[in-house]
Parts: sequence; structure tokens; C-alpha cells
Amino acid sequence: MAIGMNLQRLLVALLLSLFASLGYAQGTQSSSPASNGARLYKDYCQACHMSDGKGATGAGTYPALANNPKLTTASYPIVMILYGKAGMPWFNGLLTPEEVAAIVGYVRTNFGNNYADPVTSEEVAKLRGPVPKDE
Repeated sequence: MAIGMNLQRLLVALLLSLFASLGYAQGTQSSSPASNGARLYKDYCQACHMSDGKGATGAGTYPALANNPKLTTASYPIVMILYGKAGMPWFNGLLTPEEVAAIVGYVRTNFGNNYADPVTSEEVAKLRGPVPKDE
């Protein structure tokens, strides 16, 4: 059972990475951190957490990011993105520290969240350990 879940999480992460790389090939990159965070959210997060950040329930439960007090501290979403939890895949090694910082900054300042303190790639790098391995 654990092997099946780990394989499923890896496949989801790989598919999301593939879709995002297709976006890069089409020239959708942006130099603005805010628009970069929005694009990365759309590429990696929106499929589960929805375009409005309200999450969903169906084949699984995808938590709401909208009006989420857990986002008060930037380290919480950083760790969630890097290492995943339950059905959420990990993105450590798939996203750069700059990309993780852009996504966290975007989520913390949108969807009714007002946590405007900046998130830096250095902050992400401090929390980033080795890339998780499926066992």
C-alpha cells in the first residue's frame, strides 16, 4: 500500500512538472515575481487547490488556501511544498528555491490572504533538505 501511494505521488509530481515545462516551452515565463508566482501556482497548484484557492473534495480532499491562517508563517507553506503531506506530492528537487518562494509569496498575498512579508529563496534554501526518496 505504501509503495503504491509513493508511486502515485511521484507520478503526480512528474506530470505536473511535465505540464509546467510545456508552459516554459511556449514562452510563458515572466520576470516579475508576482506574475511568476501566479503562473507557477497555475502550473503546479491550481489543479488540486482550484483557481480560487478554495480547494476541493472529490477523489481526494484538497485543502483551501483561501483565507487560510496556517499561511501566517511562511515556513508552513514552504515545508508543505518541499515535502508534501498525505496526498500532496513533494516538489523538493522539482522546483527551485526561487520558484517555491514565488508560489508561497503569491498564495500568501492572494485568495483573501494578507500576509505580505516577503518570502525569499534564501528562506526556502534554509528549509530545503535532501530530495525525498520513495521507498
